[in-house]
Amino acid sequence: PLVPPSCRILTGTRYALLRDEFAQHRTISLHQRATPPARQPETALPHSQNILINLGGVDKDNHTLAVLQALSAYVSGSLKALPIRATIIMGATAPHLARIQHYAATAPYPSQVIANAPNMAELMTQATWAIGAAGSSSWERCALGLPTLLITIADNQRPIAAQLQSAGAAIALEASQIPSPAFQTAIAHLMQPENQQRISQAAAQLCDAHGAERVAQHIAQAQPRGAFPPNPPRADGKRESRQQARVDY
Repeated sequence: PLVPPSCRILTGTRYALLRDEFAQHRTISLHQRATPPARQPETALPHSQNILINLGGVDKDNHTLAVLQALSAYVSGSLKALPIRATIIMGATAPHLARIQHYAATAPYPSQVIANAPNMAELMTQATWAIGAAGSSSWERCALGLPTLLITIADNQRPIAAQLQSAGAAIALEASQIPSPAFQTAIAHLMQPENQQRISQAAAQLCDAHGAERVAQHIAQAQPRGAFPPNPPRADGKRESRQQARVDY
C-alpha cells in the first residue's frame, strides 16, 4: 500500500483547499444565478454578459489571445449574437500581457485586463460565465456555481475537464479547438440563460468551498492542541526551542 492503514485520506472536491473568500461569496453567487432575470420589454436592449477569462497566471502559449479573437468572431459573425463584455485575468509577469492589453483596447466588445487580481472570488461572482483552464481554479468556479467553458491547456488537466463535463458542470474543449466551429457552438450554448443555470447548479454540487475547514478539523482531531513531539537535539548537543520544533513539525 502507498500509505499505512492508519492513514486518513482526505481526497476529492469535498476537501478542495480554497481560500476563505470563496466560501464568503458562495451564497450570493449561487443566489443571483438561481434567480431568473427580470422580464425585459420587447423593445429593450439585452444586457451584456460578463465573460471572465482566466487561462492561468502565465499562459505562455497565449491561448488568451486566441480566445479573445474567437469572441470577436462570435460578435462579428452573427446578427443574433448577444452583447458581451470581457474581464481578463492574468499574472503581472505573463509574457503576453502587453499584447493582450493592446488587443483588448481595440476588441469589438468592452474589455478590461486585470493583472494579479486580489479579489478573484468577487470577480467570479460578478461574471455571467467563464472561459478558464481546467486546473485547480476549476474548484473555485464550481464553489461559486460559475458556468464555465473549460480549455485543456496541459495533459494533466484532461481528467478534470472530462469529469466536469460528464457531471454537467462545464463544457470542455481542447486548446487546439479554440479557432474551430466547436468553440463558436460552445459560446452560443453558454450564452443561453437556461444553460447557464443548469451548468451552475451541477457545478455548485461538486464543491462547497469548505474543504480547508474540514481538513483543519481533521488535523485538530488527530493532533491535540499544544501537543508537539519532544524537542530534538541539535548537532551541537543542545535542544531546539519549542518555537523552532513547532515550525519543523
